[in-house]
Amino acid sequence: MRQPGVRNLLGLLLVVAMLAGCTTTPGPTPAPKTDFTKPGAAADIVNQLMAQIGSTRVVRVRLTATEAEVSVVSGTSVVTYAWRDNQMAAVDTDVQYVGQALFDPRVFNLSNLGDLFTRAAAVAGSAQGQQLQIVDFDSGHIYMTVTTNPETMPVFFFPDGTLVAEFNAANPADLVGVLAAVLPETGDIVRLGIDADGSVYADLPAGPGQVLHVVRSPRFPVRQQLKTDGSGSLPFDPGNGERILTVVEGDILIIGERQFKVAAETINMPFYTQSSIDEVIAWWTDYMDSRLETGNIIVIK
Repeated sequence: MRQPGVRNLLGLLLVVAMLAGCTTTPGPTPAPKTDFTKPGAAADIVNQLMAQIGSTRVVRVRLTATEAEVSVVSGTSVVTYAWRDNQMAAVDTDVQYVGQALFDPRVFNLSNLGDLFTRAAAVAGSAQGQQLQIVDFDSGHIYMTVTTNPETMPVFFFPDGTLVAEFNAANPADLVGVLAAVLPETGDIVRLGIDADGSVYADLPAGPGQVLHVVRSPRFPVRQQLKTDGSGSLPFDPGNGERILTVVEGDILIIGERQFKVAAETINMPFYTQSSIDEVIAWWTDYMDSRLETGNIIVIK
């Protein structure tokens, strides 16, 4: 039998060596993508960012499923730290401080960002490009707000994660809750009513010729604005005493648990104690019936 030559053996060894050189060495496994919608993940990353920043003078928090930002006031400027691409670092920011209320985000219920996003999507009708921000919405009222991209209606949550729900002022149960939001715990008010869009408002005395207009719109949280008031209306306690209550066309007058839609010219009417509320209803009904034809009075008993 013929034996393989030296040349053939050398060729075989060369092929083996070449094949061995083609073996691929496995590279490092990519880090799993962050998902802050998992229970506990959003609160944990906010805690980490807060520890990195070392300040509780927070003016904004922004969270998506994969990114987190915390912006704090340092002197007169704003510094933002963020978690992006699986790393934490200071980043450029367009957040400005113009006197907003500052807060500690750790008192907000961020235990389940995914649940907040799910509930917000049910209200807004979209889950596309969702992000949550914690900011001063108006005059020190701080809420968690979920928005989408493309933009739909914003959805608001109280710090404990309770939804700021849409309401219907014609529903007595809704009205009770909304009145509690706009009325002061104690003290007088100048007027109380419901606008044409269903917003419930209270005007509180704020010095000569001024009122603090506190309003809760059906889809938005409480807002307040200092306004000039030249009506000359006298402040009254909504639960006691005889006062003059000014109502204008388009308002809905609330007396106790009753409300009246006003469709006449501006008038002043007596406001009596709760003990004589039936007299007020009777007087008002007779007056409106004498001025208007039908369908102008709404009474909630």
